[in-house]
Amino acid sequence: MRDAVECALSGGCIVYPTTTQPALGCLPEPAALDGLYELKQRPADMPVSIGVASLEQAAALVEVPDDVRDLLAAFPEGSLTVVLRAHETLDARLGGDNVAIRVVAHPVAKE
Repeated sequence: MRDAVECALSGGCIVYPTTTQPALGCLPEPAALDGLYELKQRPADMPVSIGVASLEQAAALVEVPDDVRDLLAAFPEGSLTVVLRAHETLDARLGGDNVAIRVVAHPVAKE
């Protein structure tokens, strides 16, 4: 786990567990996103979602209205991705003004 954290903090990409299949991710920083898009061979105009450990963590990046909190509380963690308005425009590869957020469910991914 320590190696994965160090890799992510140094701008690298990591594989992390989800409740269905492993995911490839990075920190939401330009250089790290460059690497992620290259590894995934993903078109730059196809935004990726941001996985967060909690809605509180998401609230640092996006507006989380009460109705969205209620909606997410009605479903198991990790089962929904919601698109929310960013506080400040983010990298276009993260959606710019409208960002897809998923609260991850796997305990290792939350860590």
